[in-house]
Amino acid sequence: MKMINCKYGYVSPTELKVFSELDRELKQKQRRAKQHGAFNLHKKEKSCNDKYSRF
Repeated sequence: MKMINCKYGYVSPTELKVFSELDRELKQKQRRAKQHGAFNLHKKEKSCNDKYSRF
């Protein structure tokens, strides 16, 4: 079996394919979460505080 050196160390071609697919899925999931505002906590806090600053 041929071992390939990559960022995960020496792995087989099958393992490399699985790792790359998992990385791709993780990046897509993070991108989708970012688009839907999952990481925009500061913007949400500011909008809530602005409502109550008038009182």
